[in-house]
Amino acid sequence: MPPGSTRRRLWAVPSPDQSVEAVHRGPHLPLTPALVEQVRASILALAERYLVDESPAATRSWEVNVTGMAPWELRLTPRGCAVQPGAAVDPDVRFHTDAITWLDIVSGRSDAVGAFQAGRLEVRGDLSLAVLLGTMFVPGHETRRHVQRVRTRVLDLEVESLVVGSGEPVVLIHGLGASKVTFVPSIDDLALDHHVHALDLPGYGNSDAPLPTGDRYSLRWYADVVVDYLRANDLDDVHLVGNSMGGRIAAEVALRRPDLVASLTGLCAAVPLESVRYARPLLRRLPLHWVAASPVWLPADALQEGIRSLFFEASRLPAANLSAAVDEARLQIERRDYRLALAAGARGVALDRTRGRRGLWRRLEQLSVPSLWIFGGADPLVESGAAARAQQALPSSATVELWHDCGHVPQFELPDRTHDRIRRFLAEVAERRATA
Repeated sequence: MPPGSTRRRLWAVPSPDQSVEAVHRGPHLPLTPALVEQVRASILALAERYLVDESPAATRSWEVNVTGMAPWELRLTPRGCAVQPGAAVDPDVRFHTDAITWLDIVSGRSDAVGAFQAGRLEVRGDLSLAVLLGTMFVPGHETRRHVQRVRTRVLDLEVESLVVGSGEPVVLIHGLGASKVTFVPSIDDLALDHHVHALDLPGYGNSDAPLPTGDRYSLRWYADVVVDYLRANDLDDVHLVGNSMGGRIAAEVALRRPDLVASLTGLCAAVPLESVRYARPLLRRLPLHWVAASPVWLPADALQEGIRSLFFEASRLPAANLSAAVDEARLQIERRDYRLALAAGARGVALDRTRGRRGLWRRLEQLSVPSLWIFGGADPLVESGAAARAQQALPSSATVELWHDCGHVPQFELPDRTHDRIRRFLAEVAERRATA
């Protein structure tokens, strides 16, 4: 955190040189009978706090495990919430935390997003579903910020987002094959003083997933989705923050609709791949993405290794958070519509032009909004040299940085550094606008 900063997170986030286990243990109180009764009463009270209008479309089961106590099951249906003691049978989501953290969450002193990011709340199962739990109940009496689930109609589809905080709007756009949960650290941090919208792009998370016909899942189509989302929610002068493909989509929005964008931050943005240049004519003619309709099975070890490879140092993450990411990936890959969206989106990224008048590098010369671009020196997905190429193409007003000790998801691997850098950038943008 920069000197003089008054920003405080609800939970301490481990830094690269700090033990994750030390943070996870945190403040500890003995599990006294009084504390046990408080936890029991808070879980039972959830049935009365349930917001039926915010219920999932089908019955979902949550298992709540508080250290030192027997588990509880929450069954959430479109008609009500049933709370009962005992382990759930094949629950959609499992929570595991300590008594103090649980009471902080249900009272509103903390929220599940911040507790998960700090490693104090372990989640297994459907992570996209888990982040919605707090949106389905009346906020606790000590709530300082309330995370809302928003469904927005865009291009005849429903797009889901998490919305939290107040201040200047920040819109978070995830990458290929991901969802809004990849921005959990950013939601936790930036929502302290910004109005944050974290989107599930079509095909991912809890948004609709149409068949990949026409130009669906192309970069231009995704840009249209974001623009329609901004219009539908009366958002302008937004700060766009995109990771991977989300950074490329954010750039497309900023190039086409600079009137809606106050600034652009690309975190390991998926800039055009020179290595696939000669394959583009074939990709345009053959709809190879339909092959993804066939079932795919990947062992958990392969999924874990694939996720670990996205980081320069995967041990910077709490082990439980890495396991949650593996669960989420496995569940998503089992979905046919997700596989089609993933394959079609990958095709769209591969078809992104590198050269010529319509190529991104030439177009970026005309980028008129302030922009910050952060690339990872250990990024396995974005080609080496992308930072240097972006520096050459972008206007002199843009800032390009190469972080050698970072992989593909800086908001997760280096959350403090990433969000402090974004904040400094947004402060610079505000100062320029004030003196313009």
